[in-house]
Amino acid sequence: MYKNKIIVYFPPKSNPVQDQDTTWLPDIEIVICKKLFFKYTWLPIVFEHDLTNCQDMLNKLYNEWLFLTQTHNMVTTPTHDKKYAERHAHLRHKDYVLDCWESEEATHLQVEIHQLRPAVSKTSPFVQMYVGPYLIFCSQRDLPGLSSSHYTYVTSYILQKMAGI
Repeated sequence: MYKNKIIVYFPPKSNPVQDQDTTWLPDIEIVICKKLFFKYTWLPIVFEHDLTNCQDMLNKLYNEWLFLTQTHNMVTTPTHDKKYAERHAHLRHKDYVLDCWESEEATHLQVEIHQLRPAVSKTSPFVQMYVGPYLIFCSQRDLPGLSSSHYTYVTSYILQKMAGI
């Protein structure tokens, strides 16, 4: 963590054990402007303890983001256990749309930004997430054209869903 950025680095995924049962792996994916930016299968998860470690890192990332931006949990959808039937949250704003489908087994978030403008200010806080040498998510690069408050909210929402909260 730096003054205005958080960088998370996950090592590249090692060769998975052939024919390994991964039904216990969460199905969480994030799509931004029709591009897939995050999927749990990209993380270095081979065994269940790897899942716990990755979820812990993603939870810390989310909490550090809230601390860095001096915000509280701004996300308006409930964060209780996912012991419910499927649900859908559709948050529409003139600048963006967040569609989130959740069930006990899966979370699929789709973000659409209506008007792509230059990237947010270079002084705005931002998050970078790497898996191996690949930058898979950079809030500053991937969420252009949002006002500062909307940028903070949408980034918070994305990080919360990545963490599976």
